[in-house]
Amino acid sequence: GLNQLRRVANALIEAYGPPDQIVVELARELKLSAARKEEIENEQKRNQDKNDARRAKLAELGQSDTYENRLRLRLWEELSGEPLGRQCPFSGENIGIEKLFGAEVEIEHLLPFAQTWDDSPANKTVAMRFANRAKGRRPPYEAFGNGPTVAGFKYDWDAIAARAKDLPANKQWRFSPDAMNRYERQGGFLARQLTDTAYLARLTKEYLSFSCDP
Repeated sequence: GLNQLRRVANALIEAYGPPDQIVVELARELKLSAARKEEIENEQKRNQDKNDARRAKLAELGQSDTYENRLRLRLWEELSGEPLGRQCPFSGENIGIEKLFGAEVEIEHLLPFAQTWDDSPANKTVAMRFANRAKGRRPPYEAFGNGPTVAGFKYDWDAIAARAKDLPANKQWRFSPDAMNRYERQGGFLARQLTDTAYLARLTKEYLSFSCDP
């Protein structure tokens, strides 16, 4: 999207010179009540506090303060309220903090990204690499609902469903047999497109500010 924007903006600048003013229409919800705005601000503050805590934890562990590492910590925390009980949702193998940042643990999409284009944290978890490979580009139930044995490891669907109940509600339903249908009923690709459009609009404003007075 930004590459296309660059081509159009540069063509206009070449033809007419740098612009005096650029107007960007932001895709956002304007009709928010005061209570809803306060709720959003409070949620943003809580998220910021959590990120600050994760940054401190990464420093303590000697890990780089990157988006991926902060995301790994967040997804790991969501596995269970008890650190010693945090397990791969699919294999049940314990994922300790010392294992979390190694190559044997991966960030994985619950519903396949190729079908949903949902790259949000709500569609992600951390899992053992071998279990992620066994799941492939399939929803959890499609991959493990029949309790398959893959590469000598037998996956127990009842145990997987039980572990899923420890996850946040916005992830639990992604383990249901009709998860893909439910995703489409909730807006599916269109909802993601609207969210991405809002994000791109904010980037566009920042990007174009280099062409004229911000």
